[in-house]
Amino acid sequence: ASDLSEVVNRLIQKSGGGQVMIPDDPQFEQFGLSVSADKVVQWQKGEQYREENIMNAQHANVAVAFAQFFLAESATIAVESSAGQGRSIHFLPTHYISIIPQSRIVPDMQRAAKWYDAHKKENTTLHFISGPSNSGDIEMQLVIGLHVPLEIFYVIVKDI
Repeated sequence: ASDLSEVVNRLIQKSGGGQVMIPDDPQFEQFGLSVSADKVVQWQKGEQYREENIMNAQHANVAVAFAQFFLAESATIAVESSAGQGRSIHFLPTHYISIIPQSRIVPDMQRAAKWYDAHKKENTTLHFISGPSNSGDIEMQLVIGLHVPLEIFYVIVKDI
């Protein structure tokens, strides 16, 4: 945890820097995470910022966000969309850095779904991301990263 900012900022540079989008999430302060980049844009709460948030996510080279869970069986992250981080922050930037507190590593989707069902909050959704998507058209032209970032980094933070 003491090296988290250094590790994340190194990954941002490795990804080419540029605009970085972060959620409005108290975990950044809790873990002492300070993101530095050419331009850091924070998700803004409120329906009036919807289009601006989506546009910022589209223009972001990197997004940094905390995972709700990491599913060990499939290397899948589970992320929540909420007022502080809409789903576009997880899907539109070119690179994505997922911060995973060690206590949130679970064996499978069933554990995550059971927890989420017991603790779900109003107006939130849970998304499961297993890496860049692949899609081929009728001519067998492969497109990578059609629905999510092209590159995802997992940063596991010891919190237990």
